[in-house]
Amino acid sequence: MSIIISDLHLKKKTPYYESYQFFLRWLIDNYNDEVMVFLGDVFDTSAPQWEVYDDFKNFLYNRKNETHILSGNHDISTIKGNSVYSFRKMEGVSVYKVPETITIENHNCLMLPFLYTNMKEEYEKLDGVYDFIFTHVTTPETAFGEEGLELKMKGTYLHGHTHTQLDYSRSGNQHYVIGCPYSTRHGEQNQNHRIAKINDDKSIDFIPVPQYFTFRDVEYGDDIKEEWKNDIINIQNAPSVHSVHDKYKGFNIRETGITLKEFEGESDDAVFEFSEDALQNYFNEFKTETELGSEEFNTIMGYLDK
Repeated sequence: MSIIISDLHLKKKTPYYESYQFFLRWLIDNYNDEVMVFLGDVFDTSAPQWEVYDDFKNFLYNRKNETHILSGNHDISTIKGNSVYSFRKMEGVSVYKVPETITIENHNCLMLPFLYTNMKEEYEKLDGVYDFIFTHVTTPETAFGEEGLELKMKGTYLHGHTHTQLDYSRSGNQHYVIGCPYSTRHGEQNQNHRIAKINDDKSIDFIPVPQYFTFRDVEYGDDIKEEWKNDIINIQNAPSVHSVHDKYKGFNIRETGITLKEFEGESDDAVFEFSEDALQNYFNEFKTETELGSEEFNTIMGYLDK
């Protein structure tokens, strides 16, 4: 039996940080003896925080069977290199940054990681028959923009890269987009998060994943229950952003999930300030919410300083 896991997007941001730790412990407790295949985007960035890198390294160290890892687009960059490739030196761990045919539990498998150069040219010329094709690429049905690939290989496809699960047939082949095993950002909460299990007879089962947190919408002024402490809260009809943080200290308030109440008259508490300090504060909040990279953040802050 093999366990297939799609995009983890590990990062050190509450409650996503605690969520992936919860998930990795669940995997160890329930499926540590099984072969595991990770379909790319283990990390949310090609330069993960050391604590995050160390968490996944310790997870691999405690594994009791083979682990196979595809490189995803978030794991690699042309400047910083490949954040998962060093794991190949660990016993029982294989990392794929180029296409490769392998055998997993007597199944003939093709590994298709994300390639930053010539991916369309390289992958659309491939052919062959496989039991399973593991990918961090998309076909046109699930593509972002123009990146969908016309894949000719015959077999059962298990896709990473796309975060929302989808099962479909294409050219006589069955395709499974596994989807993220938990929410890695806003917009992924409206699905049943899952991992896949490949059985010895080549059948596939899907396993629901217990969730550490969810997203909740709360009207400003209503109480937030203590059992929602792990959840991400959207606050509606607030008089100001500052009032939300004052009233709901200690909870995970989603910054861009705050909607402001419309006032008939003008309210100083509800208008934006455009002073230099205020603009920098607004942009700093934007960086935290969107996880903007440090290089981009420092460049834009430099323009604001000017």
